[in-house]
Amino acid sequence: MSLFLNGVETNTVMWNGVETTGVWNGEVVWGVPPFKTLTLYHSEGGTLTANTLTGYPGDVVNLTTAYNTYWRFSGYQLTGDGELANNAYTFGTEDATICACYKVNAFTASGGWEKGSNVNCTTAGRDVYTTANVPAKYAIVSYHTSNVPTAWYNTSNRWKVTSTVSGYNITLNPKMQFNTSSRHGGNASNAHGGWVTAVSLIGSTATQQGTYANNSNTDGVKTYNYSKSFTSNTTGVNYGISAHLSARSTRVSTNNYPGYANYIATGTTGTWTATGYAP
Repeated sequence: MSLFLNGVETNTVMWNGVETTGVWNGEVVWGVPPFKTLTLYHSEGGTLTANTLTGYPGDVVNLTTAYNTYWRFSGYQLTGDGELANNAYTFGTEDATICACYKVNAFTASGGWEKGSNVNCTTAGRDVYTTANVPAKYAIVSYHTSNVPTAWYNTSNRWKVTSTVSGYNITLNPKMQFNTSSRHGGNASNAHGGWVTAVSLIGSTATQQGTYANNSNTDGVKTYNYSKSFTSNTTGVNYGISAHLSARSTRVSTNNYPGYANYIATGTTGTWTATGYAP
């Protein structure tokens, strides 16, 4: 097969100032083959750029993606021929378009609560009153998607969002358990028993208070369960649960009536789930 240039058979032509045999990708061509065009698009959430938008079959284009805050690159879509791999496009024999696709960087995390140890508030004797505090038990992580920063849970596995997020929401379902002695006696001077005030904590702010008092006028033990469900969008804090215990004992005639209120660590259950878009 011969190459003809301006009607004259020839074996070589000048192409971009270089003498060539007139063969392109194994085929004899008439002069220089037409260049191809690459068109770039991108979805919401990022950009796509290239070092060139034109080339000949076999030429390679380097692609660069950049995502916005709260977004991540999710892949390319190619229309037309050519090859696309490892952020590089190789021109084929046709014009082509490439779209860079982005998705929001949505995260999910969930878990339970620290339990700690039992706390007993007990008293005996005539008209003795005492109190005890249940130290805060914090929300801890048991699951998170891979895009959750380790800084959000690397302190004793406690959940604490330490950077700005978009669309943040946490649903909390803390539960604690207590038992108290019954209140006994016909008037305030000889009343005894146990009382509990439990709260949820958003940082140092108490919320969702629950108060439990055994008001039975017969001796006995009663169990109480603190169980709340609420949401928050506050970041930069730990979430916890805590309680204040109080007990009073008394003596009527020759009878001693002790008082107590106990925190039962194994009864601390409940869950929490947080969602949003990580930076």
